[in-house]
Amino acid sequence: LAGALAFGWTGALYAEDFKIAIVQSLTGSPAFIGVPLRDGMLIAIDEINEKGLAGEGNKIVAVVEDDAGDRGQSISLLGRFAADSTILMQVGPTTGAIAAGATGAPDRPGNKRSQITWRRSTR
Repeated sequence: LAGALAFGWTGALYAEDFKIAIVQSLTGSPAFIGVPLRDGMLIAIDEINEKGLAGEGNKIVAVVEDDAGDRGQSISLLGRFAADSTILMQVGPTTGAIAAGATGAPDRPGNKRSQITWRRSTR
């Protein structure tokens, strides 16, 4: 997570808070995947902040939202975060089935934020 976040920091070198949106299925049938993913990301963020790895005086702030395993909800959340200039990066959605319909949500003119989606390998 730390390495992935580093790519998004280039445009915000002087910020004190690096806000990332975590959109995961915390309820619904994919919650068994989404909850551990969220928990792992929050643990990593806490560790990065505790060790000062975001730079002196800087910290990562997570904004967590539940898409409830619903593609429409995920598209809505990712679109909302894409329009929010304070969000540096989006992580989610939880599954490839949801991601297939939601990955275009952040592709809006002027959006320069990174999005990390989870997809299963077809190899």
